[in-house]
Amino acid sequence: MGWQVEFVSEFKRFYSQFDHQAIEGLADFYTENVIFIDPLHRINGLATVKQYFSEMCHGLQSCRFEFLGETVDDKSIWFKWVMHYQHPKLKQGCALQLNGASYLLLEKTNVGVRVKQHEDFYDMGAMVYEHLPILGFCLDRVKRQLVQ
Repeated sequence: MGWQVEFVSEFKRFYSQFDHQAIEGLADFYTENVIFIDPLHRINGLATVKQYFSEMCHGLQSCRFEFLGETVDDKSIWFKWVMHYQHPKLKQGCALQLNGASYLLLEKTNVGVRVKQHEDFYDMGAMVYEHLPILGFCLDRVKRQLVQ
């Protein structure tokens, strides 16, 4: 597992501080025809992924990923992570955390190993909805009713 160790290490370093500057480095990890999937989107192509990430970073005060573990083989990687982030429109700009996982399908190219598919798994409600003033209050009440 030679190249896997280096790739995993570099990938984790890349996402350790995620911002507009990091977006320019996406080509070092992803193929031109990458497929990116999250709870809201399915995006095709590196240029479109860059645009999506750029829009996602708009307004973020900070965003970084803490990797808790990974499972690696010759063709794929699973990461378990916590995203630490702050946005002025969510919970009054307080520091927030989101647990999630990513599945990366890899491809060996003429420039090295690249991700040809990246799929993120996380709770969209825990990321955004629960931290919005009115909607968060309503969701909290619904959760309390379900527990009773």
